[in-house]
Amino acid sequence: MEPLKVVVLPDPETAIQEIPAENLLQEAFRADGAIRDLQEQIKILEGQIAQWTVHREKCIDQAEELNQTEQGSYSLEVTEKSRTTRTIIPKEFFRHFPDEFVKVCTIPIGKAEKAVGGKSVLDTSGCVTTSTAVTRTRSVRYQPRD
Repeated sequence: MEPLKVVVLPDPETAIQEIPAENLLQEAFRADGAIRDLQEQIKILEGQIAQWTVHREKCIDQAEELNQTEQGSYSLEVTEKSRTTRTIIPKEFFRHFPDEFVKVCTIPIGKAEKAVGGKSVLDTSGCVTTSTAVTRTRSVRYQPRD
């Protein structure tokens, strides 16, 4: 397995103060590269974690099948926890609390369209409102000058 290259970055609070104004875009471009490298390392580590998790589970499964709960200094401990999940029954909630239902109700648009037979049916019903959100993305590109 190839060792990961660790990227050590300066403290962002102090680093920005030390960058001359004429190098800010170059530094932002360099930071983009470091971010991509770190994201790739995260993907690699997540893959390794998944592989080790499968390996661990196989070992524990085999130990349980063989009824091996102790092996030298190692012991297998199995604990079970139960968790109770509460779920609202929408019809009953609406029947008992119609005003509150309207205040807290959220319906995914895709599920609503599927339930009533499509986008056009839903759009003409007056049940849909539209809002627009603007996302601003900033990036720095490098293009060598001729």
